[in-house]
Amino acid sequence: MKKLLLLSALLIFACTGDDSSNDDDNSADPIIGVWTYYYGEYYDESTNSWIIEAEETPGENIDSPYVQTFYESGELLFDFDNGGETFTGTWQNMGDNVYLINVNTAFLDGDFLETLEEESNNRILFYCTNNILRWDFGWGNNPDPENSQQYMSKQGYNYQNCNEAPYNAN
Repeated sequence: MKKLLLLSALLIFACTGDDSSNDDDNSADPIIGVWTYYYGEYYDESTNSWIIEAEETPGENIDSPYVQTFYESGELLFDFDNGGETFTGTWQNMGDNVYLINVNTAFLDGDFLETLEEESNNRILFYCTNNILRWDFGWGNNPDPENSQQYMSKQGYNYQNCNEAPYNAN
């Protein structure tokens, strides 16, 4: 009977240990993961309205896949057209939904193309339990913000399941 109680206590302790590792996973930065572009829009000052990029509706008419991967190590990979054109760099969460993005190397069809030094502070907001990411490009660049937004869904998530991400052009 003592062995059974000891075994039960060990199993309960082991399950409790598993729960705490899940808490660690949930505290990771929401940007970490693989994101797929599905929609973009920009503000046209000449018409005083929001315009859908390339006249697309969410998820339709996208010429080639665009995927962004943000690694826990602080590195990033932007992939256009299944490896046809890639960019590497680093990311850092600056707080208040502002991310410092540094793109430093470009590749074309897997071959080194050029070294870049493109650094930007962009506001990135998350929706639908961190499954939708919205870039606010040029946010904070007063007096002339870029006023364009890009929407991406986390790998394996259907963006159509999200009804809380705000679109300006719709």
